[in-house]
Amino acid sequence: MVMIVMTKNFISISTENLMKILLLSGLTLILISGFLSSTIMMVLFISGVTLYLGGLVLFRKIDDKPLKYFTLAVTTETVLLMFITFLSRVMSGSINLPITVPGPISHLETMIMFTVIILIFYPLLLIPVWFNVKMLDVLYNDTGIEDFKKTRSLLLLTYLTTPIVIGLVFGVIGLFYMYRGFVRMKIKPREREFNEKMFDSEFKKYSLISAGYTLLGIMFLIAFI
Repeated sequence: MVMIVMTKNFISISTENLMKILLLSGLTLILISGFLSSTIMMVLFISGVTLYLGGLVLFRKIDDKPLKYFTLAVTTETVLLMFITFLSRVMSGSINLPITVPGPISHLETMIMFTVIILIFYPLLLIPVWFNVKMLDVLYNDTGIEDFKKTRSLLLLTYLTTPIVIGLVFGVIGLFYMYRGFVRMKIKPREREFNEKMFDSEFKKYSLISAGYTLLGIMFLIAFI
């Protein structure tokens, strides 16, 4: 169902500036954490998510949907990555269960199995991506900033092409547009259109396309075993 609504709530200039600072700072820390490892990575990532959430909490005075979608994205992505990591360690024998064969497992074998499991379950990773897509839809509709619309398209391209490395390029370009969108963002009353349906035909289309990675992962798994 499509709703046409008018933004009714307003925020002060100081609140709007604080919101931008929190969003940009959080996005920066999340980006930096992706290039690090171990404890520092976790500290920066959690700090970045916290700051970003703080910015979206302030945005609730205009629209509470971005906060909801980002929270769902982070939650589902965390759960899926924990599941994939656990399953890859089980399949590689790093965690000994009745279904695994105990024995010395190299770091390379663990990484290979992790990659294979990600490919097999790749369509599931569209769920957190799609929550971010919906968040960008709302930000675009609430602000009219074209950069959020471009980020949306680049995010979907990133999802489809990350397994073949090219996606990293689209992801960096998408982050640039998102940064610019937050810098340019001005909150003002405007008529906006929003599709309330969470998972539509576009979601199904990308699910089917990414299912090709599942078949590739299964082929690699058969070869690895």
